[in-house]
Amino acid sequence: MRKQRSLVLVLLFSAILLLACQAPVLGQNTGMQTPQMATQAFRINDDYLTAGNTIAVNQKIAGDLYAAGNNIQVQGNLGGDILAAGQMIDIGGSVAGSIRAAGQQIGLRGTVLRNANIAGQNLTIAPAGRIAGNAYLAGQTIRIDGKVDGSLMAGAATVMISGEIGRDVQVSASKVVVLPGAKIGGNLTYTSQNPAEISPEAQIKGTTTYVPSVPKQANPTAGALLLKALLSLIALLLAALVIVLLLPRCVRKVAATVSAQPWLCLGLGCAGLLVPLFLAIILFVTIIGNMLAWIILAGYLAFLAAALLLGKILIGFLIGGLILRAVQKRDPVSAIWSVLLGAALLWLVSYIPFVGWLFTLFTVLFTLGALLYLAGHSWFTRDSAKAAAQPEAPNPTEQPLV
Repeated sequence: MRKQRSLVLVLLFSAILLLACQAPVLGQNTGMQTPQMATQAFRINDDYLTAGNTIAVNQKIAGDLYAAGNNIQVQGNLGGDILAAGQMIDIGGSVAGSIRAAGQQIGLRGTVLRNANIAGQNLTIAPAGRIAGNAYLAGQTIRIDGKVDGSLMAGAATVMISGEIGRDVQVSASKVVVLPGAKIGGNLTYTSQNPAEISPEAQIKGTTTYVPSVPKQANPTAGALLLKALLSLIALLLAALVIVLLLPRCVRKVAATVSAQPWLCLGLGCAGLLVPLFLAIILFVTIIGNMLAWIILAGYLAFLAAALLLGKILIGFLIGGLILRAVQKRDPVSAIWSVLLGAALLWLVSYIPFVGWLFTLFTVLFTLGALLYLAGHSWFTRDSAKAAAQPEAPNPTEQPLV
């Protein structure tokens, strides 16, 4: 029952928030002036939901308060929590539960008997403000002049503390200022690019730990980029050398297939890149063909991975061989020098803007098409060989010769 009630509250609060956000827009579209919008309120048991341009809650509420609007002022005493979203939020009453608020300007002048989770641009805990539990704050500028009985965790561009914190303080900010009169009952740990400005009059019972924040890494230098490129070239050439030594027949077959039937390989590569994926999606939608869809998807990924990983090596072997034959005027040429030369040329072309990724795409398509062609040719050839190897069954109508 409690879960259903909470769900209803959240849904109603979301609807009210949308109405509050759309009200100024609607007024602008119709040419109406809406300096103040009448508060829309809903009461569910002991909880209170309200939305409007300007909201003032002065009465006592036994349960939770859900408020959304431009200017929210809470002066009454609450028996539950506050969930508020608005541009300006001012809380001056007593809250028996916790506060969860988000806005641009947020100020706390009252008492919160549990925790506070607040996010906004400028957050202020006034001298009269008090949080009996822990405070979790995030914003651009945070100033704490009041009291936090528990721990404080804050993240902002600037954090200023002149009040009293009962336990540990953890801060991450560009600028941390501990003003005179500040009292911290535990440890102070802060992460910043600069040391904190801590007044000698401030009282810190625990230890103060400064954790320098790591500055953003600068753009890599030309030397670092060149080293990275050379390492990628070395890795490609080593992989090409290993492939051509371990699988020389496969490398020659792929190169010969692309050389003999380039347009067929390109067409098969385009079809193999798109058709299996769409077919698997259709089978997944039908639910009945889930198993077949997984098989098609697994085969698709296997062929695509092979084309992506081996494309520069296999097509490089073909290009390198053509260049060596034209230069040396003889055939055959060295397989090792062919693959090293071709792979290096494709690596170099891949760094040319626009042309590089286009060459890489065609390399993958040609390789994928050649692999599909060879796989299909091997499959049908095997079936034909099996059929030819089977002995022909005798015809029972024929009489043996005597």
